Amino acid sequence: MPATVIAPETLQFLQNLRENNNKEWFAAHKAAYDLAHDNMKAFAQDLQARMCALHLAKAAPSDEAQQRQHLKHRAPEADFKRVVAFRQDL
Repeated sequence: MPATVIAPETLQFLQNLRENNNKEWFAAHKAAYDLAHDNMKAFAQDLQARMCALHLAKAAPSDEAQQRQHLKHRAPEADFKRVVAFRQDL
C-alpha cells in the first residue's frame, strides 16, 4: 500500500493562508481548506498506522495484544484546525 503524502496543494494552501490570515480570505477559500484538511487527516492516520505497525513488529509476541490495545486508545486524531488557527504570530 503506497504511503499517503502531503499534497503540494495542501502546502500551497497553508502558504497562502499564512499570507492572507483573515476571515474573508478563509471564507472564500473554504473548499481548499476542506481538501487540505482531508489530506492532512489521511496523512496523519496513515503515518500513525505505519508507526503502530512498526512498533508492534518490534514488540514481543506475548505483548502484542496488550500493545495493540494500548495504542488503540492512545490514537488521537490530527487536529489540523490548530495549524490553521487565525494567529497573528505566524
